[in-house]
Amino acid sequence: MKPYTHALCPFLMLLILLFGAACDGLVTSMDDAEENPDAGLTLMHAEAISNGRQIIASFNKPLDPASVTPSAFKIASALDNGRGGRSTPGAVRYLGGASNRVELTLSDPGLGNGSHTLTATGLHDADGHEAEATSASFEYRVTIKTPKSFIVRKIVVTAFPSDKEDGKTWDWDPLASGPRRPDIYVSFQRPNALPLFVSNQYKDARSSKDYTFDRAASSNDPGVPFEARYNTEYLLSLVDDDFGGNETMVQARFKFSSHYALDNADSDELTVKGERGFTAVIHGDWTY
Repeated sequence: MKPYTHALCPFLMLLILLFGAACDGLVTSMDDAEENPDAGLTLMHAEAISNGRQIIASFNKPLDPASVTPSAFKIASALDNGRGGRSTPGAVRYLGGASNRVELTLSDPGLGNGSHTLTATGLHDADGHEAEATSASFEYRVTIKTPKSFIVRKIVVTAFPSDKEDGKTWDWDPLASGPRRPDIYVSFQRPNALPLFVSNQYKDARSSKDYTFDRAASSNDPGVPFEARYNTEYLLSLVDDDFGGNETMVQARFKFSSHYALDNADSDELTVKGERGFTAVIHGDWTY
């Protein structure tokens, strides 16, 4: 038996040496983890929501909310149309709880169709340890639809001229005393057609104030909401209910197709501009 015992000794010694080296390597790795406990903070997943206007970023452990800022995130995009670039979200919100998720809100118009990589830098975990840069890639593609129409729900006039083009005041009234100001309402129609909307009225209107028109002038007049076609030209008129009769103050001609800026948008606020600084914001919803 002795020859076999002598033959096995070198083999046993080799096993002992290998096992010792493996154990030494294991201890070294554990020591590294203890010295750098935040090494595991990782961006696990990123996905686009809300028609590409938001990104949800999921991490593998809780974050320090104070470190979650817009500048901590960068989005690199390679679009299907050959374009690309880098951007920073306009706002971020740590959702907290057990989800370890961050909601990123992008500046308009949001993500385009293509491949995107979200990179987070300078984040801290809940224990205050700063993490290394971590990234996640994702695809975003959506079929862009063309609207059929816009459902108008209200019109807000935000600017109009304080007097007539010849310098005379609005609201001519020989019996008026003191400052004379127009009694205004809006009319919305296709050129040379009957109005789709004739609004409520504001008396003694000031050009420095905003006025919201969201109901009909009377039960006999067309009101809101109403449908306006996407590619049709419309005429928005601001009218002075003058002593001597109605007088059109200023107008804006436009098509809704010229104001469709956010792909597949639902509700929207469209700013239209007309003569002499006339400005109005039309609130409503797109239909497809």
